[in-house]
Amino acid sequence: MTPAQAPRARWPRLLAWAAGLLGAAAFVTYLYRNDPHQPGAYPDCFLLSTTGLACPGCGGTRAAYDLLHGDVNEAMQEHALLLPLLLVVGVLLVRSLWRRRDPDARSAPLVPTGLGIAVQKGWLEQTLAGQGTRIQSLRESSEQ
Repeated sequence: MTPAQAPRARWPRLLAWAAGLLGAAAFVTYLYRNDPHQPGAYPDCFLLSTTGLACPGCGGTRAAYDLLHGDVNEAMQEHALLLPLLLVVGVLLVRSLWRRRDPDARSAPLVPTGLGIAVQKGWLEQTLAGQGTRIQSLRESSEQ
């Protein structure tokens, strides 16, 4: 790549970041002004309305609203994993920006698979416990 081509190669990435930041700012502004605790403020959860089961994201919008208004305790009651997930996303974002700055940085990629499995297992246990179903990992079931 010649030096004359380098500035043009950066524009798509900068435009993508600008669009992402503008979209996030618009969503946060809308969320700050519209209380999801009020019925009809936001669309109903599709999974909840069709199956009657709460999805892993149910309560996330209400928790984000509570965090924006400084009510951490209420946010943790609405969705206990939102704050840790926001921290993980923040760390991954900073790490991604740092790696762009230092392309020689060699480190293992972070894959939050374990966190995703923990979220799903907790959600399934909570959702299906009322029906008398118990969720076990393969290790737990082989130990019995």
